[in-house]
This record gives sequence, C-alpha cells and structure tokens, in this order.
Amino acid sequence: MKTRCVNIFQVTLVIFAFTFVFVSCQKDNIDSGNRKGKVVFSLSTEKATLLKSTDAYSLDSVVAVVVSIKDQLDNYVYENEVIHLVRIGGEFISEPISLIPDNYTLSSFMLIDGSNKVLFITPLTGSKYAYLVSTPLEINFSITKDATTKLVPEVISTEDATPNDFGYSTFSFIHIKTFDFLISTFAANGGSVGLTKSWLTISHNGNIVFRDSLDAVTNNIRIPEITGNYSFLITKAGYRNYSRTFTLDSLKAHASPDYSPLLITLYRVSEGLLLWNKLGSIEEIANSEVGPGIQLVNYIYPSWFEAQIAPGIFGNGLFINHDTYEGWVNDGANFFAIDNHSLGLSPVRGSIEFWFKFRYNCSQYNHALFFATANSLIGHFASRPTSTNTDISGIWNGWDYGSYGKRYAFGINSKKSLTQIAFTSDYSVAPGGSLEFYTDTEAHLAFVWDINGIDGTSETMRIYVNGIVEGASNGIWNTTVGMNNFLFLGTTPNYDNWDHYYNAVKGVMDNIKIWNYAKTHFSDRFSE
Repeated sequence: MKTRCVNIFQVTLVIFAFTFVFVSCQKDNIDSGNRKGKVVFSLSTEKATLLKSTDAYSLDSVVAVVVSIKDQLDNYVYENEVIHLVRIGGEFISEPISLIPDNYTLSSFMLIDGSNKVLFITPLTGSKYAYLVSTPLEINFSITKDATTKLVPEVISTEDATPNDFGYSTFSFIHIKTFDFLISTFAANGGSVGLTKSWLTISHNGNIVFRDSLDAVTNNIRIPEITGNYSFLITKAGYRNYSRTFTLDSLKAHASPDYSPLLITLYRVSEGLLLWNKLGSIEEIANSEVGPGIQLVNYIYPSWFEAQIAPGIFGNGLFINHDTYEGWVNDGANFFAIDNHSLGLSPVRGSIEFWFKFRYNCSQYNHALFFATANSLIGHFASRPTSTNTDISGIWNGWDYGSYGKRYAFGINSKKSLTQIAFTSDYSVAPGGSLEFYTDTEAHLAFVWDINGIDGTSETMRIYVNGIVEGASNGIWNTTVGMNNFLFLGTTPNYDNWDHYYNAVKGVMDNIKIWNYAKTHFSDRFSE
C-alpha cells in the first residue's frame, strides 16, 4: 500500500479504487435564495504532480465535489449535493452554495471525475484511515451574513481501498436532476402592494420537495426536476393562503437567471373569517385558504364513491354525495367534515355562506341538507344530534305538506332548549316559486345567526338567497351549550331512521366561507 500526502484542500492521499452512482437528494431547504451567507470549497494543486499514482487517480481528473451538510438539529440541508469546480491558476474553487446564517456540520466530502467515479474522499472519525488527516469528518463550521466561508478539508485517494476503510457503508445513490426558478411574493395592504416575506411549501404527488421561508426579494428556488405537476402553498400570518398547481414547463418559464420571476400577491384575511375553502380540487378541499382543511370521511363505501369534483361557479366545486346508497339500511358513502375544535364555530353568532349549483329541480320530493353538525365522524346517529351540544343545519325542505312546504330552512337545536327554525315562505322553493331552481341553477346561500339580534334587530336567524333576506326568525336558544364537534358539508352519516330523506342536497357547492359574526352584506359574493 502506497501512502502519500499533499496539500489539496490540504489533501492527504492514500490509494484504493471503487466507483458508485450518485443520488443527489435535495431536502426541503435547499438553496431558497433567501440565505445571507455562502460556503465554498478550495483545492490546491501546487504539489499535485508529486502525488499521482496512476493517471486515473490524478487531481487533473477531478471535476466536482459531492458534499452532505447538516444543520444543528442533525437534519440534512444538502445531501449528496454535486458541486462543480472551477480551476483558477493552480487552485480549484467550487461554486458557492447558500446557507442561512447558523452553525453546520460537513458530514461527507468526496471528489469525483466526469463519470461519477470517486477519486478522493475525506475519512470519518474512527475509520481505518482517519489518522491520515488532521481533521477527519464530521467538521463543524459557521455561516455569517453577507460573508463567504472557505473550507479546506483533507482528502485521501480511493485507489486500492474499500469504502469501509473511510467509514462509509455504501456509495450507491442516484444523481437527481434539478432546476432553478425565481419567485417573489407581494403583500396587498389597502391600495399599496410591496414585497414581503412568506413561507413556501412545494409538493409533488403528495411528497414535500421544498419547504422554506422566502425573503422580500427575488428568491432563487432549486427543486428536483420530476415529470408531473407541482403543488404550491404559500402562507403568511394574517393573509390568505395561496395554493396553485404548476406544471414543470410553467415553472421553467421562470427559470433563473434569464427569465422573469413568478410573482405572487397575498391578500389580507378579512376580519372575522374563520374558514374559506374554494372546494375546487382534492388539494383545495384538504387545504383551506383560511382555517382548517376539510376531511373526507369514507363510511362503508370507498374513497370518492359518490362525491366528485365538478364544474361550479368559480371553476370547479364539490359535488357531495346524494346518499343514493344510504336508504333504510343505514349504510353510508362519502362525507366531508370540518373539525370545530380548529374552526371555532360558536352557538352565539356566526354566518355560513356558499354558492350552490343544483343538479336536479325543485319539483323533486326531498328533505335534504346543505350542512349539519354531529359529534362523531362516523357511526349511526340515532335520535340526532346524539349529544347535549348545539346542532345547526341548513336545509332544503322539498316536501309538500298540502298547505305548506317546499322552502329553505335553517335550524338551531340544543338539547337544553327547543329547536329554533327560520323558513323562507311556503312554496318559495317550488316550481313557479320566487326561489325555484332547476338543473344548473346557481344560487348564493347564507345562513346567519346572532342570539343578541342581527344588525340591531330582534331577528336572531336569517336565510339570505342571492344577497336578499328571504327568511328570518326571532327564536331564542341556549348558548351555554357548545357547538357539536364536526360541521359536515351535505349530510352526516346515518341521519337517524330518516336517512333516505335527510340526505345531501344534490348539487355542487363552491367557495364556502364561515364567519364569527352575523354577516348582513353579501355584495362580495361575486368574488372568489
């Protein structure tokens, strides 16, 4: 065995041979562009001619370094990252990589040739050849703002040795192709718009490929180049979440440094808004613009058995199951629920508004729900609401009782007080009625309550249709009893023994918003 020493990053050379395939897996916070410090790796070749054992293991064959860097929590910020080298006179300098000012650890360091063959490596502490270098891995270093840290590790030739000699168990990995793009976020405040900090999460097929903060600048983002779509979620406290799906090609249209950045504007959350969900896709349903996401509850039947994403008012909306398989047998299908522990819906006051596109006509006989509450996600709710908590429900009462019926209804029920119901006028939601609907009829509905009176009136419950009060009540209920645990869109699983009547209204719900006050003006309903 031949042993020779050299000053290549202050390099110590020992001889051995092996080859491996690179996997360059970039973790969440790779190169987000908002980092204020940099690190470079340097290689001196002054004594390289004295150290060649064979031409194949010459420093002249080195084209790149492969590094892994961890943060203080032992999480990789770069894992098997390939960094190209530039030769300047008698020295190799790596391209700089960016890091947030903090303390880090260099956990692996290798030099490769153009065929990804490892020529030189820094041994790990405790390995067979660790004694040959003055500072084996892991090496600690710090990054400071607006400064470049230069690291000069010592390396050993890999000729005629094994990975175990250097403390490495395996060197089999794939080099992931990546690409960069530019992005800036703006905050709209009144009439002004300015650059702002935010938080970006990018997912691909449900897997997070990037998660990091964005500075109030043009940020350079590096992510794996994968066929398919990328899902973006941008958040900022006090502002509405931004979510959108981008194709690979659309992101490359903002590739750095030759193209303009992707520009995203964030808007303030309206005061009192508890939930806003566009309902336009599976991803949007699970991730509300404001407030908690909406859960898909599969009861008996498999996922999306009857529910579907369908054309709505602002693009797509949610077609909730019509419970055609429910009937007297107390089965179930697909249900969508919001956890009220996170939502904070109160029996004292609030508002629930949404758009609805009907898929049948009002000549049908049906008693169906736009929404209702329950204390469990699944199970047979005999003698609803199965608890002493407060239950609210928005209803289309499609029954004709002979002298009344065919109307919208809004109910608030507590086991400690009588059920209070507001109705629109009899036969208002019947063929020929003022609120009649047919297939593809679009209506904006709002159900509003305030135990102390709405807008200074004695009315405690209201039903708004297309921004107009169409029904009201002066009923009083017990507000000392909390709201049920879950708010369901459409119906709940097994609505007592009448589930085949108390099913979901057949249609597409779009753009639901829930407020913590009794909202009385809905002129903004035409904006998503």
